[in-house]
Amino acid sequence: MGRRLDGAFEPVFVVDGSPDRSLELLQEMLPSSDFPSQIISLSRRFGSFAAIRANLASGSEDLFAVMAADLQKQPELIVSFQDAMQSGRYDVAVGCRDSRSDPLPDRLFSIAFWELYRTFVQREVPRGGVDVFGCTGRFRAEILRLRE
Repeated sequence: MGRRLDGAFEPVFVVDGSPDRSLELLQEMLPSSDFPSQIISLSRRFGSFAAIRANLASGSEDLFAVMAADLQKQPELIVSFQDAMQSGRYDVAVGCRDSRSDPLPDRLFSIAFWELYRTFVQREVPRGGVDVFGCTGRFRAEILRLRE
């Protein structure tokens, strides 16, 4: 088992119109957990960017981490993000996806989406996109100031 996070830890779970039982399961399981947490349920599926924004807007700590709930990334990445940001040298840490274990149509859609995004929006985004990152409160405040 990996090292635990140092300091305050408050996960914020954003359910963005998911048709499965994730909201119901979170509502059942989190009250008995040994850490404070929040659940945000969006009225419908607005997409990952809206879910990330809702997550960041509701947090109140000095360091933030955003991770997709598909469990394709190791939660221990957040510890390495915390280490990097607490060093004072970084305001953001990004995890890049090397490969996907999704069904072929989902992988193809993701590849196409991120290539278009890199072409028309932000060239510096990694090829597989970003589905896990950490940031400082100062960086979070700047993200939240953006209205796009």
